[in-house]
Amino acid sequence: MGPGIPASQREHPMTRFARLDTSRHSDGSGLGLSIARVAARVHGASLTLSDNAPGLRAAVHFPKA
Repeated sequence: MGPGIPASQREHPMTRFARLDTSRHSDGSGLGLSIARVAARVHGASLTLSDNAPGLRAAVHFPKA
C-alpha cells in the first residue's frame, strides 16, 4: 500500500498522463486514474478520491435509479 495522495493534489492525477512529483522515479504512464474517471463518466457515475490512512481510497458513485 502506498502513502496516498495529499488532498490538495487529488484532482491532478485524474488528468491524462499526470504524475505526481513523488512518483516520477517509478514505472507507469499516469493513465490509471484518468481511465477510471472516464469509465465512470461513460456509465453515468463519478470517481472520488479520499484518504485511506495510509493509502488512497478510490470510489465510484452511481446515481440512484
